[in-house]
Amino acid sequence: MKKTVNFKIMNLVADAYMNDTTARVAHEGDLLSVTIKKANSDLVQLFVNYKQVMTVRVKGTRSHIISVAKENLEHLNYVLPFAKSLGLSEATTRRYLEIE
Repeated sequence: MKKTVNFKIMNLVADAYMNDTTARVAHEGDLLSVTIKKANSDLVQLFVNYKQVMTVRVKGTRSHIISVAKENLEHLNYVLPFAKSLGLSEATTRRYLEIE
């Protein structure tokens, strides 16, 4: 059974939180990484091929998009599942991308 990108990214985020480390996985020729900087609110960062693509701030049960690298929007198929795994809807993420 082939694992979907949604499943892989959800596992990356869970692994990064549970192991308190950077989690990495290969997907269709890209190296995906998730790093979490823990503090009063956590900064969860998605990297594709060592380039930062998105940062989300998580505090309690609330998540807010901090940044999305516009030059890396070809990685939208990774951005949407990453945001979703942190509790952000696809509509919210797409609205943010249109505003920026």
